[in-house]
Amino acid sequence: MKIYGICSLRRKKRNFAVAVKTCWSQVKRNYFLHLEDDWNFIKIVDFSIAVEKLFSKDDIVAVMLSRFDKKESPKTLLSPALWKTSAARNIISKMVDNDNPEQQIKNLTGRNSSIWYPIDYPVVKDIGRKWKIENHLPKHMLSKTSYDIMLG
Repeated sequence: MKIYGICSLRRKKRNFAVAVKTCWSQVKRNYFLHLEDDWNFIKIVDFSIAVEKLFSKDDIVAVMLSRFDKKESPKTLLSPALWKTSAARNIISKMVDNDNPEQQIKNLTGRNSSIWYPIDYPVVKDIGRKWKIENHLPKHMLSKTSYDIMLG
């Protein structure tokens, strides 16, 4: 997968919703990889498979990479995922700047709007959660001051 650009937004005012809306509005291709700086890839991902799955049905908005338990349907969140740009643009057009973007995305997408990446092992690891616990930080102190996604 060729990386066409990275959106990195740093603001004095902490506002994760504005960061999501700003970065997602800059995507120029019909899909993009959403990946924040507190996640690492731990396995190689065949993105051609993810793209095929993403466009297999009109109502799919994202292919989630963050979990691998196929027993439950994935929630459409801001964890690593391949997103349809058209769906993301529709979502950000309805988001407000002063509310949790992840909660807004959950409320704006349907129950079965995303699917799992089709393998039986994890491909990404959340390193931010461990850091937060080790540093005894409550969640509200971790408001994003920077936000990165790969623009496709």
